[in-house]
This record gives sequence, C-alpha cells and structure tokens, in this order.
Amino acid sequence: MTLRTGSKRGLTLIEILVSVVILASAVVFIMQALARSTFTLALAKNRLAAYAFSSAKMAELETAYAQGAVPKEGAGHFRVGRDEFDWRVDASASSEDPQLERVTPTVEWRQGSNAYESQMSMLQRVVKGEP
Repeated sequence: MTLRTGSKRGLTLIEILVSVVILASAVVFIMQALARSTFTLALAKNRLAAYAFSSAKMAELETAYAQGAVPKEGAGHFRVGRDEFDWRVDASASSEDPQLERVTPTVEWRQGSNAYESQMSMLQRVVKGEP
C-alpha cells in the first residue's frame, strides 16, 4: 500500500464559508440600496406632484387676483395614483404693506411613517373697496 502525498487542489470548508458570508453580505447591501432608491424615487414623484399642484394653484390664484376677485382660503384633497395629498390655501395680510396679501398654497402627504409638506408663497396686491 502506497501513501500518496501530493498536492490536491481544492477548497477547504473555511474558504467556502468565507465566500458564502461575503456573497451574502453583498446581497444584503444591494437589497438595502434598492429599497432606499425605491423610497427616494417615490418621494421625488410625490414632491413633483405636490409642486405641480402648487404651481397650478398659484396660477389659478394669480388669474383670480388679475380679474379683481379676492380668493378665499380653501382646502381639499387629491390623489395621484395610490398616493393621497391634502392641500390648503392660506391668505394673510402682509406686514410690509397693508395692500399686500401673502398667499400660501400648502400640500401635505404621508409616505411610510413620515409626513411631508410642500409650500409656495406669493405676495399679491389687493385693492379693497374698488369694484
């Protein structure tokens, strides 16, 4: 009986376990990055929807002021896909000039456990007492 003492090439159990741990860690990091990017993309989409709504509301208010109407404060609700948004318009007298009014449309929404808000603001000249 002869005993062979040669070099057999192969992987030891420790080398295989280290490789599996490295690959598993890489998969976990990739999945976390995908989850973060999905959340960030949804947040960007909601911010864009809020900005678009606020811009449209500002244009609507500017048109109303240009036609001589003084819009009242208001509030409402709208949906974009599965996401729900609440909006409100606040109007208050400006401290700089009594003929100026600060108009602020605000859009609020929830994403996960976080609440978000988007606001725009404009100063509009209001001449009261004229037809």
